[in-house]
Amino acid sequence: MGLDVRLVLPGHCLLCCGGLSNVVEARQVLASAEAERAFYAQRNWRHERAGSLASLNHCAVGLALRLLEDFIAARVQDSTWAHAEFDPAGRLSVVYPHLPPVSERSTCRLCYLSGWGEEGLSRLVELLRQEKWWLGE
Repeated sequence: MGLDVRLVLPGHCLLCCGGLSNVVEARQVLASAEAERAFYAQRNWRHERAGSLASLNHCAVGLALRLLEDFIAARVQDSTWAHAEFDPAGRLSVVYPHLPPVSERSTCRLCYLSGWGEEGLSRLVELLRQEKWWLGE
């Protein structure tokens, strides 16, 4: 059993942080509200899900709150991804996968639009239509 908690701050997005189980599906859902509705309408989520444990959900929420508290206290200053996993004996381990550095000119084309306001939204639609970005190239 495991969980992923991400505190995503400006300079990163979930797509450039990595670790998504299916990047192509994530990008498909971002394309439009209609694309998101169509995507979920075709899925049998009950068949796909592995189940949910209240204790695991509480652990994820608690870890997320700690990251937020540490951000407010300035102990966390960058986007942070925590991956927690319980081994077969029930022992918990937490690792912090490496995130790409934030640079002035982000290499992520989605992050590049951050802060563009209304103009960024129109550029996002065009970005999502571009096949090479859609495929992660």
